[in-house]
Amino acid sequence: MASPVIRTVLVDDDQDLLDLLSTLFEVDSRFEVVGTATSAADGLALVCSTVPDVVVIDLEMPGVSGLVLLEQIRSLALDVRTLVFSGFPDPYTLLDVLRRGADGYLDKAHAWAELLPTVLTLFHGTGTTLTA
Repeated sequence: MASPVIRTVLVDDDQDLLDLLSTLFEVDSRFEVVGTATSAADGLALVCSTVPDVVVIDLEMPGVSGLVLLEQIRSLALDVRTLVFSGFPDPYTLLDVLRRGADGYLDKAHAWAELLPTVLTLFHGTGTTLTA
């Protein structure tokens, strides 16, 4: 029996990065990008309308931050895994990400090769993943 396709939403204010992330996920048949958003508000609406398996979230976005988006997603009590993919790997940020309910964290600057394996790990529920 084939594994289910992992429905993914990507949220980042950098459209070029979103395009790159979408391509990275879409060339792997284990994933389907069900939507992308360049703001937290649009990301939340997309999560509510698509109920993906995994949401990949940037922290630093204009207006509402990724941390607030993370809290909003958790308040919906949906069965959605969240991965923060950001360029702020300091210990305080990691602690804040965990407190707000992230299932994982990866540093954009160093963890590109780990992105898809980490999303697979989160989807299959084999633990929290933090890489700074």
